[in-house]
Amino acid sequence: MGLLSPAQTTALLKLAIAEVGVNALADKQIAERLGLTSSQSEKISTLLTDLQDRRQRYDTMVAQGLAEIKPPKTDAERASLRTRQAAVIKSYSAEKRAMEADVKQLSDKVLGVLSGPQLTAWKAISPP
Repeated sequence: MGLLSPAQTTALLKLAIAEVGVNALADKQIAERLGLTSSQSEKISTLLTDLQDRRQRYDTMVAQGLAEIKPPKTDAERASLRTRQAAVIKSYSAEKRAMEADVKQLSDKVLGVLSGPQLTAWKAISPP
């Protein structure tokens, strides 16, 4: 007898998927649950790599911008550090929107690999 009821297991699965999104499709148990073929898993893996690369490029760009902020030496500089960091991050807002659009497009492509019944099963275990 399992520790969780089927409803609890599904609820826990939805929480986990909410955290990682379509990346959950790389999980062997999820792939088996949905009945993914090896060909589908390979396609999904390639798309997920592209998705992670896109996010990484944005993160690297922002990190480089933040690295350009000189370390604070005075109390006034320390007090304004968060404001300066926020300004740097805000300066990349267009890039962030582009990255988010790319991620959405790649996520849709990942889901496009699934068959109709697999997509229905995915929707049953993923949050709305």
